[in-house]
Amino acid sequence: MSKRAYRKAAAANHPDRIPETTRRRALQGSAEAYDVLGDTQKRALYDRYGHEAFARTGGSSPASTM
Repeated sequence: MSKRAYRKAAAANHPDRIPETTRRRALQGSAEAYDVLGDTQKRALYDRYGHEAFARTGGSSPASTM
């Protein structure tokens, strides 16, 4: 990566240029992934059912059948 490309990427991803809501969503997604990967039962549910295992949609969820 050239110095010019690095500076352009750094400027585009600088915290002062990214809106608060975008940063919050990115951090929330990282925290959820860490939570799922750190717990063996949650990881097994995610492996079996994907993101829908933790979706809060009312009705029966795959998490309730385990």
